[in-house]
Amino acid sequence: MTTQSLTNGIKIGTPIEDALLIDNTIKYDDWEEEYVSEKGYWLETEEVISIAIFIKEVEDDVFYSYEWC
Repeated sequence: MTTQSLTNGIKIGTPIEDALLIDNTIKYDDWEEEYVSEKGYWLETEEVISIAIFIKEVEDDVFYSYEWC
């Protein structure tokens, strides 16, 4: 299985200490109990086990104008 990474090199299995060195915008959110980057993704736990990427929200009329399939 090939592990893909973000363009900055962070990938599944990266220790959070390394991720913090790679992306200095990552901050810990005590309320959500996760690490959040200003670059549009968040990381959970002390070792990266999942990566979620934020996608800019679009207005309904624009959303339904796209051909999704």
